[in-house]
Amino acid sequence: MDFASRDRYRHIVEKTAKRCPHSEIEVARKAIQLAHEGAARKGGDDRAAHVGFYLIDKGLAQLERRAEVRLSLVDVLRKNRRSVSFCCCYGGTILLMTAVIAGCLAAQAYAGGGAGMGPRPGRTALICCAPVI
Repeated sequence: MDFASRDRYRHIVEKTAKRCPHSEIEVARKAIQLAHEGAARKGGDDRAAHVGFYLIDKGLAQLERRAEVRLSLVDVLRKNRRSVSFCCCYGGTILLMTAVIAGCLAAQAYAGGGAGMGPRPGRTALICCAPVI
């Protein structure tokens, strides 16, 4: 194994150990244990039989679960980027549409003197649009 690969693996082990209750040695042992389990399950030629699979590939999530990694809010959002962006887009669209409708109703109320909408037509319009959210 070349220096760059070892260095990359070492940095992943360090980063993982900082976010979990285990030491770097324990994290490395857990990665090796997962590789042994992968070899027993799928054979020695499979990717899951290599320790690198659990450090830099799709097996990293398994290692993080095994090491009991505590993710920060930023890390959770990064890992769930696709669903978070969908929720922001969907929620943002609903919020924008609500604001536009409330604004139109408030503008109409102010232009018409607020007849029938009470003393604060802007709030009344927003309350009327709130069920959209």
